[in-house]
Amino acid sequence: HFGSKNNNTNKKLLLSWFADVPADVVVSKSNSTTGCFSIHNMVACGMKYDKLPGEWYGPTTSCHVIRDLVHLLRRNGTSSIFRVVVAQEGAVYRDAIDHAMTQEQQQLETTTSRNFCKDQKIVIQQQQTQSIHDPLLNPLEDETINLEWDCSLLLLIPLRLGLKSFHESYSKSLVSTFSFPQSVGILGGSPRHALWFYGAGKTTLYGLDPHTVQPALLLISSIQQQDEHYFLKQQQSCCCPNPTEMDVKRIDPSLALGFYCKDRHDFNELCKSFQALTTKTTLN
Repeated sequence: HFGSKNNNTNKKLLLSWFADVPADVVVSKSNSTTGCFSIHNMVACGMKYDKLPGEWYGPTTSCHVIRDLVHLLRRNGTSSIFRVVVAQEGAVYRDAIDHAMTQEQQQLETTTSRNFCKDQKIVIQQQQTQSIHDPLLNPLEDETINLEWDCSLLLLIPLRLGLKSFHESYSKSLVSTFSFPQSVGILGGSPRHALWFYGAGKTTLYGLDPHTVQPALLLISSIQQQDEHYFLKQQQSCCCPNPTEMDVKRIDPSLALGFYCKDRHDFNELCKSFQALTTKTTLN
């Protein structure tokens, strides 16, 4: 997401977001971003969805927790980070995405319009007879399509591709999504074993297992005070040394797709990829 991949300051800032700091320390400091994605915050956020500490987080709950924590990060001063949208019932609606991604622009236009009316001393009288808009024959024009996006988008799509086990008919389509430029992988795994899949072969998914116990680092709040040794140790603690692979037929049917779109054009290209995939699947 950061522009300069070789900028160690940005890397240190990014890693500091995942420092394991108790949730009350983070929440009590309105301008703090350190430890925003800590295990403590994830557990505290999960309680909103009736998940007690130690209980299993499915892909859908995980997506909502990620969305809420990114919102917390934006609220605490990192407004340049992407916004997270979680698709409902496996469906992505363009108008809903545009509305979510232009919130700041909508607010700015509303404020500007109110100020204009106030400065010009215009009195707006409510019309006694309001026109009726038929959603099919005469739909209201969506003005958000003309607004620039506020930031980039992380689109998360929770799905269930089978009842008790993964249905093989979805295999080719699922593997194909890794070829999309916007794909950031799949949150899933096998039953009771969560994995993040980052790539795929013809019938094989390649993933990373985050369940690696490592010693916690002492938190150094000031990025400037973090020496190179501390930085390297911090990087190592966020890396998985043992990639794993799994036959696509063995994965749990409950999973979540992830896509990163830097702007509206990128999102439109993602939609075209989905449409092409749908057409190809239908023909086959």
